[in-house]
Amino acid sequence: MAAFVKGKHLLNGMTRERILQSAITLFARYGLRGVSVDTICHSVGIAKKTYYTLYDSKDELVEDFVETTFAEFFHFIQQSPQQINAVTRLSAFDEKLMTILRVFHVSLVEDLKRCHEQAFRVFMNHRSTLVACLAAVIEYGKRQGTFRNTIDSSVLAELRLLEIEMLFSAPPQTPFSDLHNNHEQLFEHYVAGLLADVKGSSYLTTNVPDELTQSVKTSCA
Repeated sequence: MAAFVKGKHLLNGMTRERILQSAITLFARYGLRGVSVDTICHSVGIAKKTYYTLYDSKDELVEDFVETTFAEFFHFIQQSPQQINAVTRLSAFDEKLMTILRVFHVSLVEDLKRCHEQAFRVFMNHRSTLVACLAAVIEYGKRQGTFRNTIDSSVLAELRLLEIEMLFSAPPQTPFSDLHNNHEQLFEHYVAGLLADVKGSSYLTTNVPDELTQSVKTSCA
């Protein structure tokens, strides 16, 4: 009997995982409002009754989707090497931010806010954690002497998230529609404002020196 119960729990866990993975794919393609429980059940090949033995509602599935997406990111943060150049660490962090914010683009976040209140709160809590993690990377750079001590790490961390969010919300056929190029451009500009070895404060009103641009590219390679 115990073996049967254990097997049933294992099967339920596998089915729940299939539902979640299908939902992640469908949400990314059609948005939250464009995907119904019926659609998910059809995609997985299960009866609706089976779905409701594993999830109480679509809200619960959406919350699971938010938690799972961020869990992958926070696992990356925990596994990242500690003793590396601050710019290299920032670059790796930035690439992972892109994967998160590619999923949570403006329209999907609006769907969360309008239709899934609890999942939206979870998202905002995790977003705050993202800002704190990025601020910690900047603080690390300040201690390392790579970034300027006068920087407010929390403000600059929030700015970086807003920049990436802007990239994913830019209208097509605009200068910001080339995602890859603009991500590189904004990252170089952002790091240039953090670095402590810029030659004087005049960089604020002049072009970034060529040697600085090259050092950023080398550090991010």
